[in-house]
Amino acid sequence: MPKGGARPNSGRPKGSLSEATKEKIKVEAALHVRILGAVDRLFNSQLALAEGVMHLYRVDETGEGKNKRREHVLVTDPTEIKEVLDETDGAGGVVDETYYYISTKAPDNKAIDSMLDRVFGKALTKTEITGPEGGDLKIQLVQYARPVQASKKA
Repeated sequence: MPKGGARPNSGRPKGSLSEATKEKIKVEAALHVRILGAVDRLFNSQLALAEGVMHLYRVDETGEGKNKRREHVLVTDPTEIKEVLDETDGAGGVVDETYYYISTKAPDNKAIDSMLDRVFGKALTKTEITGPEGGDLKIQLVQYARPVQASKKA
C-alpha cells in the first residue's frame, strides 16, 4: 500500500452513528419523556399566560405611629379568595377591616399565537412581489446544458 490515501474498510461503517450522535439521541429521548410527564402543567401554564393572570393581594398593617408599615401579601388560600370576591363582587376593597386589591397581567400574545398554531396550524403568510412602479414582474428562466462526460472503459 502506498503512503497516504484512503484505505479499504477503514473508518466508521457507512450509515452508522458516531458516539456523540448516539449520546445526543439518548439525551433527547430522556428530555422528551420528562416533557411528556409534565405536559398538563406546561399546557395549563401556557393557557394562563394566554388568558392573562389575576392576583389578589391583602394589605397587612404592622407597627404603630412612625413604625407603621404596610405589607402587600399575595393571597393563595382559595377560601379567603372566594370570601373576598363574594363580598366585593370581584372588585376588591375592604373585608373585615382588611384592604384587598386585584392586580392583573395582560394576556401574552405569543402564548396565544403558539396555542392557536398548535390547534389550527400556522397561518399562511402571503408576500406580493411586483415589478417597477407596481407593474408586472418579469422573470427569465435560463437552462444550462450539462456537459457530457466521457465514460471510461477498462
